[in-house]
Amino acid sequence: MNRKLITLCALFSMALIIGGCANRGMKNQHSGFLQDYEGLDDNPQFEGAMVRVMPGADFSKYENIIVAPVKVISNIPEADITPAQQKLFDQIAQYLTEGYVKNFRHNGTYNVVDVAGPDTMKFEVAISAVEVHFDDMQWYQFTPVTLGLTVAARTTYVDQSVRILGEARITDSESGKVLIRGMSLQEGEEVGTKADQLVFDDVKPALDTWLKRSNKTLVKMKQGLIKE
Repeated sequence: MNRKLITLCALFSMALIIGGCANRGMKNQHSGFLQDYEGLDDNPQFEGAMVRVMPGADFSKYENIIVAPVKVISNIPEADITPAQQKLFDQIAQYLTEGYVKNFRHNGTYNVVDVAGPDTMKFEVAISAVEVHFDDMQWYQFTPVTLGLTVAARTTYVDQSVRILGEARITDSESGKVLIRGMSLQEGEEVGTKADQLVFDDVKPALDTWLKRSNKTLVKMKQGLIKE
């Protein structure tokens, strides 16, 4: 084997190693909200989501639900968050939390309560922003970005390459047992702006699409159509 061929083989092997390491690194770019990301997988009952329904979970037997305040994961160091950005995060959290409560009260699924008890679930959601690469369904092909304009993220927002990533967990309010956990990319409404800062109106269309889609899933849960 001549020297040129040996060199080409070495370069090819290195490319495979680097490529494999890059993919593994992207797969681990989770926010940490769910704490446990093992077992998340495609599920035909959930469009565009990676979900883990726990064995024996029966959502139809529950009558009440606690809606925890939605958490906004900005990916901006707390010390660097500006008042305008904090206002945006507060608006997003309030809008989604109130939206979920409103949906539950109007779709006839679960009674919204504040205290844990029998037949009561707890619903927790976190929202962040990601830049999607290539095929949206390849979950390792996205990169977390700041939910707000920064020097590093500006081009991504101008190009409207940002989507909302939602993570959700539902537990039994008394035992704390996780019934379902998952993560989902919002589809159909990209987030972008050409202004100097990201404001609520830039994000609202994506949030509305997210709420509508979530509501359909929650109705199916109450109807007993979501199973392991």
